[in-house]
Amino acid sequence: YMRGKRGGWSCRYNAGSKDRGSSHRTIPKWITDTLPGVGGLDEREIRSLTPDIVVLQGVRPSRESTAHPRRKVVVHILEVGYAGDARWRDRHKEKKEKYEPLTKAMQEAGWRVELHVVILGATGMVYEHNDRVLEWLGVDNKKERGRALRVLAAHGAKEAADIMAAYA
Repeated sequence: YMRGKRGGWSCRYNAGSKDRGSSHRTIPKWITDTLPGVGGLDEREIRSLTPDIVVLQGVRPSRESTAHPRRKVVVHILEVGYAGDARWRDRHKEKKEKYEPLTKAMQEAGWRVELHVVILGATGMVYEHNDRVLEWLGVDNKKERGRALRVLAAHGAKEAADIMAAYA
């Protein structure tokens, strides 16, 4: 359930690693069915790309299983990744490059698509680009975004401390 400006839109997520994550399809079948052969992607490649979060602007959660006209839907792909603090730019680039073929194929098929990448430091570092993603998500107040970024940093630091304690 989402609140704020984006609260009424359908939001699908599939968080976790390939080993531990669910196989939940984040991009609805009525969108992926329009893609095979577009942008050089085959059906297997399309199924293998499961973004962490997909927000379907213009689609109510109660109607997400029904096909919608392409002109009325904006597909927002949000991909989240963790990186060592010195490698965050590389990780951001990797995540973006991973989903660019899907994004381009969707655009060639007539869908409006935006790709947003969030990288969190493995030791709690939070990077400036995340502020823009929070703003897009509807956190308009700069102080609120700062507070949200501090919460993300605390979460990352706690996870890093738990890992170190477990393996020390």
